[in-house]
Amino acid sequence: MLNYRLLPDRFPAPLEDARAGLEHIRTGNHGLDTGPIGVIGSSAGGHLAGLLMTGTVLSIEKGVVAPPRPDFAILAYALADLDLLPAPAVEGLLGELASIKDELSPARHVDSSVCPTFVWATAQDPPGLPNALEWTRVLAAAEVPVELHVYPRGGHGIGLADGVEYGGRGHVCIAENTHTATWTDACEAWLRNEGFLTE
Repeated sequence: MLNYRLLPDRFPAPLEDARAGLEHIRTGNHGLDTGPIGVIGSSAGGHLAGLLMTGTVLSIEKGVVAPPRPDFAILAYALADLDLLPAPAVEGLLGELASIKDELSPARHVDSSVCPTFVWATAQDPPGLPNALEWTRVLAAAEVPVELHVYPRGGHGIGLADGVEYGGRGHVCIAENTHTATWTDACEAWLRNEGFLTE
């Protein structure tokens, strides 16, 4: 199992761990099928996935050159630009690194080399929706293949929206969000259409 550091550890620790995990999957002696390899992340995990998929190297990092990047990304109500969040939320996420929030906004690092991306959010998710729209805007502007789905119901942090509790916080999908849970079907169709899923 691969783990990455969370709070109280701050950036770049989670990004270093995500890169190390991707590198291990690509080159490690583990018997796994190593291609293509994708990344999935939601909310702050989607922020980390965004930094990984854009190949962002931070000014506070030393000696990092051409970090590993995934072949595709799935972003669930993922943070794209930290200017789309209230200042207290940014400070909670970044701590003393809040002064480099622009550098830590993955959507600002998108170019044509970024991998194809599937994005979803709900219309009832105040941070998720504007960030999903920003992801889609910058990816499309860079001519990166992107697919966006916005579902009418469901708040922030609904996990897979499948009614299963996760993270020990009681986050569950209530009955009115069953349509939102169909995002996995849309994502599977996208993976097949892009050639990442062939069986």
